[in-house]
Amino acid sequence: MTWGVDEKILVVCTGNVCRSVYAAQLMSQALNQIGVIIDSAGTDPIADSEPCWLAQDRLQHNGLPPAHNIAKELTVEQIETSTLILTASKRQRGVVAQLVPEARSKTFTIIEASLVAEHWLKENKAPRTLREWVEVINTHRCRVPMPTRPEKTGVLSSLRSKHDVVAISIPDGHNSYKLREHLATLDSTHKRIASLLMSFSRSWE
Repeated sequence: MTWGVDEKILVVCTGNVCRSVYAAQLMSQALNQIGVIIDSAGTDPIADSEPCWLAQDRLQHNGLPPAHNIAKELTVEQIETSTLILTASKRQRGVVAQLVPEARSKTFTIIEASLVAEHWLKENKAPRTLREWVEVINTHRCRVPMPTRPEKTGVLSSLRSKHDVVAISIPDGHNSYKLREHLATLDSTHKRIASLLMSFSRSWE
């Protein structure tokens, strides 16, 4: 079996208009061509909301097509049919586990997954399929030291919910009145998705 055969990645954030949409669009450009399906959802979306203007602007800035996403709420079916689930925050990772407890082994925050992959792939052969990649990351997630402080994203702690002030979460700057904080959220998302795509690419070299 190769990458892309019956494999799907689901990205989850709060409103499904900023972090998850941006991350999903970044991955779609790299993974759709090999058959991996990319989807996104929110734990608390405002129904029928369109992607935020800044996420669309950053996609255009990076030479990527705009996202044609309409915000939708995370469902059990989405969770059950996904090979890998990436969440923007630890809180959202918990929501996935509450909805489908057996999905814990395939659910990671974006930062968590990228850090474990970076660490493990330094000295090990890349998995052959996305399913094998998920198994490896799940097995080693408790063996790789996680940062003790949140990344310096430029998002003020006052914007973070008490659930998101953890080192493996990407804070939500979408509703900030300061442009730099919103940009910092997207930059952090881009950085970690780029790292994940790099680790994925080693599997089909």
